[in-house]
Amino acid sequence: MEHFITEPARTLAVKGDFDVIVCGGGPAGCGAATAAALAGARTLLLERNQALGGIWSAGLMPWIIDCVRKKGLMEKWKEALLARGGHLHCGRTLGVPPETLKFFLEEELVKAGVFLRYGTQITAAVTDNGLLTHVVTESKSGREAWRGKVFIDCTGDGDLAAFAGCAFDYGNAAGEIQPASLNAIVAGIKYADVEKFFVPSGKIPLKEELARCGIVPSYAMPSLFPFGEDVFGWMTHHAYNVCAFDADALTRATLEGRSELQRQIAGLRSLGGIWKDLHLVVTAERLGCREARRIRGRASVEAETFGSQPVAGKSSCASTVLPDIHAPDPRKSKGVLPQERELVPRLPIPFLAQCAESVENLLLAGRCISGDFASHASYRMTGTAVTLGEVAGLAAAWSVKNAQRPWQWQDVPYLNREDQ
Repeated sequence: MEHFITEPARTLAVKGDFDVIVCGGGPAGCGAATAAALAGARTLLLERNQALGGIWSAGLMPWIIDCVRKKGLMEKWKEALLARGGHLHCGRTLGVPPETLKFFLEEELVKAGVFLRYGTQITAAVTDNGLLTHVVTESKSGREAWRGKVFIDCTGDGDLAAFAGCAFDYGNAAGEIQPASLNAIVAGIKYADVEKFFVPSGKIPLKEELARCGIVPSYAMPSLFPFGEDVFGWMTHHAYNVCAFDADALTRATLEGRSELQRQIAGLRSLGGIWKDLHLVVTAERLGCREARRIRGRASVEAETFGSQPVAGKSSCASTVLPDIHAPDPRKSKGVLPQERELVPRLPIPFLAQCAESVENLLLAGRCISGDFASHASYRMTGTAVTLGEVAGLAAAWSVKNAQRPWQWQDVPYLNREDQ
């Protein structure tokens, strides 16, 4: 049996030439591409799905945490989404129906002048003397190359940086990673009837309701999220030790997750009452992976800096959410780890943590920036990702305009409110 084949060498056409190329159209990528284009850079965004939003859309978790205290794009988008029917839960977390988000993001990027390509998967990167020159993709149009001056990795998993040869960290000190979740959208229930089950849980947690029909969920803190008056997010599943860049592991976890969600919904419906018409509208197209590669940058976000004030001109923003660490080992816990010490929910993020250590013209935004295991569990929130993307987009446009490396940018805007 053959274990290897040799592909013939081939010459790829360069499909396009851009100032800034953003890889990944999730929250960070949308922020990055919009900011770069509005700053005057010819900007391309490459997205593997057929919609923008990433975890918000393909992952069916349009639950925007850490979005209230941000300036810039996140503040503007929050107000616009509230006007389109979004729901601000407990005054700080924004829930929006996925289709609303998809269309809104498309409108914003097109209006900004971003060149958008869907259904396009990054497969390789070309470097020359410490610079990233091209990204290689596969799509229905075949294998193509794209030339850029500055690149921004917003893939979440750090795919572009890994293809470019960047070193990265993974998991905690023991190599363990947080579990992934397959999310869903449910309907057939009424807001007033199920409000007591929303996150944070009320007096009758959803776990107890599932126990009434003999179901023990793989996630010990099953959660129901309001995305409107009659649309709800469903996060009740954990898949442990699933590597975000292992297709076989992702497939197994997705199959198991869909089966578990079907059993949960059928069980609750069998209880009757407020659940009698409960039904799955859709399960997520992609598994929601909480972590993957953390690309090594010119600085790192460290959990020990919680509570610190930002350094003027050197920080991108601050995360205002305490580490949300979903326990990696189900033998110890299937929930979220408690905080070991009292922490002030302010984590400054150095701009240089967004600058790849070994590739001069590669920026990072979203959960793949440089940081340790605990700090990552704070800055991975999608409200923060939008802001990190915006900073990366501004830095990339400045770099092109001034013929400088993006890490040399000194006028870093600190995109958090002063009164937080």
